[in-house]
Amino acid sequence: MSNAAAAVPAGSTFFRTRLGSLLAVLPLGVWTTWHLWANLSAFQGADAWQKSVTEYSHPLSQLFTGLIALLPIALHTVWGLSRMFV
Repeated sequence: MSNAAAAVPAGSTFFRTRLGSLLAVLPLGVWTTWHLWANLSAFQGADAWQKSVTEYSHPLSQLFTGLIALLPIALHTVWGLSRMFV
């Protein structure tokens, strides 16, 4: 056993790996569910779909949507690259 392997606690890498997976899967799962739910309004006609999918009810809701969808991907990417190159 090398000294590097002995320096890392046994459960540390497993926990960090699961945390990294959770940072990607959970927020994107919420966004995907919300996206599919909004697209179900197509069954009520083109106008209902247009209103549900493209119009935002609050000025900050588009920013909130972007944060839910893009921030976890960016965090997951940076975290994964740092683990790969360190």
